[in-house]
Amino acid sequence: MGIRISPTGFHSFKDQNICNNAAWHDVDRLQAESLLEGKPMGTYLFRKDSVAKVLEEELGKELNKRVECFTLTYSQEDTKVSDHTIVFIDGSLQIYNDDPSLHQPKFSDLNALIGSLRDVLKYPLYR
Repeated sequence: MGIRISPTGFHSFKDQNICNNAAWHDVDRLQAESLLEGKPMGTYLFRKDSVAKVLEEELGKELNKRVECFTLTYSQEDTKVSDHTIVFIDGSLQIYNDDPSLHQPKFSDLNALIGSLRDVLKYPLYR
């Protein structure tokens, strides 16, 4: 269940069924933490949060491009929960690292991005 990206142009991750991905949850950070509570280390889900919305707007203005963002939330050791903001721009996905020039590694689909984090992402949390 990965996001499919058309080589001919930009397609919203919403249009590509990321929101229909079985690991997509319409929750905020506290609800995500609650969903991950008691789950094995490496359990993850996707969601849209306020940070992703603001980053989407700011990067779009700064780069003068259409940008979409969403959040990857996952469980770690000692009940810690972490987030990564995922940026979708110019037909590829990136894990945002506070570099507005977006020079981090690019992934052609969601499965490749998840694979790059295989040490910390183990189990999708399905709806």
